[in-house]
Amino acid sequence: MPDSPINYVMMVVDNFSSAIIKDLELTETELFVNRLFVKGDYKQYADKFQINRDDIKKTFLEASAFLCKNKIPCTIVLILKSVNETRDIYVARTGTGSSYIINSQSIHVINDSGDLGDSISQPGLLEKPQLFSGKINKEDTILICSENLSAVLDRNFIQRVVVSSKSPEEACKKLLHSASGTVRKDNISVAAFNGSFINRHPNKERVSTKTLLLTIIPLILILIGLVIYKVNYGSKNNPVEISSPVNTVDSLTSPPVNKKDKDIKAPIMITQKPVEKNIDKKPPDNPKKNTNINFIVNGSVVLISNWESVRLEISSIHWNDGITDKKRIHKYPDYKSIPSTVKVTFKDNTVKSYSIK
Repeated sequence: MPDSPINYVMMVVDNFSSAIIKDLELTETELFVNRLFVKGDYKQYADKFQINRDDIKKTFLEASAFLCKNKIPCTIVLILKSVNETRDIYVARTGTGSSYIINSQSIHVINDSGDLGDSISQPGLLEKPQLFSGKINKEDTILICSENLSAVLDRNFIQRVVVSSKSPEEACKKLLHSASGTVRKDNISVAAFNGSFINRHPNKERVSTKTLLLTIIPLILILIGLVIYKVNYGSKNNPVEISSPVNTVDSLTSPPVNKKDKDIKAPIMITQKPVEKNIDKKPPDNPKKNTNINFIVNGSVVLISNWESVRLEISSIHWNDGITDKKRIHKYPDYKSIPSTVKVTFKDNTVKSYSIK
């Protein structure tokens, strides 16, 4: 919960030899601790189990007393949020497990009086819970374990393993491996926490993400620029396949070039039979015979080569949508804008379509 001062919760179950615990009881205990302290649902569970929810320390003591009364031997640690690189911790024991605060200088055992000392509590299920409250520094590691581990491993060995390990997880794996070869494997439990390792990984992740973004964003911008350039300017570089390049200005002001001229290559003339189409208007009884119009495509310019012979019969030329006139030459924005057919309206009101491309 964001409003809860609790940052982390650890719990281990102690030795089974002093109490017979069923799987159902263990599951209920885990759910009880999880709902009360991890999710911070103090009101619902505190009211259900008649626990004071107004103060964390008092709630923790009463919750431990509830577990002790129900013969659940365990060790629970509440680790509060960091303040000035130190953390307040609460440790409650209802069984025979051990709790340590370890650093490179020393290893301290937490006893039932709430102070730091060197004595281990006597084995057996406790009649009432033992509660410790104190602080740990950034370099300290708090470690809790079951009796089957603390009884067979020397404290100095535990300290060396914790200090030499790269992370609390690695320390727990090494201690479990060392203890599992000397005792029964029915319950060897251990948990550890160190604030410096918790803070280290998020920083690495943030730096890695920032570096990745600084690398990817420029590449994305370059790709977008290339796409825009290709869309806007790529079509201008496409070669015209139907004719050789001719000066557009000259083609607008000069008549078609005679094919016999060897110095200048004439544009390719495309002459096709007009495509007959049904029209809405009824054609006259005596349509004009000379309606064959020859269109020439030169780059983005379309012109009529036999203009003098057909101009008297033409009423208008529909070059494209919205553009209609009676001129022999029409220039389009580019070659791709030229339509495949052009409609011509004659003075006798007949309309024909001509293929020009």
